[in-house]
Amino acid sequence: MHIRVKVTIPVTGPGSVAEPIPVHFCPHAPETSPTPKTQPKPDVKSQPALSPQPKTDTKLPPKSKSRPKPQPKPKSQPKPRSRRRLTPERLLIIFSGVALVACLAVGAGYLIDSWRQHAAHQDLTATVITPAAGNSDPSAAKTIDFAALLSTNPDTVAWIEIPGTNINYPVVQTTNNETYLSRTFDGGTSISGTIFLDAANAADFTNINSILYGHHRYDRTMFADLDLIYNGSLAADTPVYLYLHDGSRATYRVFSAYITENDPVSIDPATSDFATFATTMLARSERDFGLDPLAVSPQFTSADASPAPTNHEETPSPRVLTLSTCVANDHPRYLIHAVLTELQLPPAD
Repeated sequence: MHIRVKVTIPVTGPGSVAEPIPVHFCPHAPETSPTPKTQPKPDVKSQPALSPQPKTDTKLPPKSKSRPKPQPKPKSQPKPRSRRRLTPERLLIIFSGVALVACLAVGAGYLIDSWRQHAAHQDLTATVITPAAGNSDPSAAKTIDFAALLSTNPDTVAWIEIPGTNINYPVVQTTNNETYLSRTFDGGTSISGTIFLDAANAADFTNINSILYGHHRYDRTMFADLDLIYNGSLAADTPVYLYLHDGSRATYRVFSAYITENDPVSIDPATSDFATFATTMLARSERDFGLDPLAVSPQFTSADASPAPTNHEETPSPRVLTLSTCVANDHPRYLIHAVLTELQLPPAD
């Protein structure tokens, strides 16, 4: 829609007539914005001078000397381990490792104990044994200081020696056959134990069968060397010496050696028939020693070749010394039987 408006513009001048000028308006036509007038530039000189602004302190704050504490790193969560199945092979490896460690511990303990007992025994023998003066013969009678032995252990009853072996020990006796399986001569504790006489035997070794017990140690101590008699490594006529409290020395000769399983007859301290016992033990021997115990007549002798004291019988009563030890820590036992051949009395006062 258009709107027509007439606008009359006056015209100045003589004879001029105003004529209307038609102007059209379109309500839908966009309105034209008027052209902005150019603003005059401000006169800088005419404006008042600006007052100076106060300077602000732009220095940074002083740095702190203390270093900031490092923040702990977050702990990483462990990855869940997968469970391994215990196969027979793995179980075998585990048990083998445990067994190896146990064996090493036992072996170390054994070596330490062996070393200690050996050192203690060396000190003891150096203290209580005096070799025969001017006589290098190993069969010559030695002097045993029983007073020193009894002061260390009141259970002392004898001293045993077998030349050519490591058997050279004190002998003790108590009221049972268990105490000295693990007790040392000086009262300590050791798997070596001590050589001991059967609790039912007489302390003066006058029984028909006196039994001595000792361990069979792998370091060849205690009664381990009895196997040398059994297997023939020692001469058949090797003597067994037993030193007694009164200063006398009994000499025995081996006539029987064998292995048995806890035979009560062989280790019976109450044996009353010498002939029957000696004959039975001779028949069991696994080595021929060329000696008939029934043909042996024990004799009294004197260390200084003086006649035997009158308070002794003309000849000692026949008797046997039985030595017993285990076979490498097993149930079977070595049994050695020796018959008395000589009882050497101490020198006359």
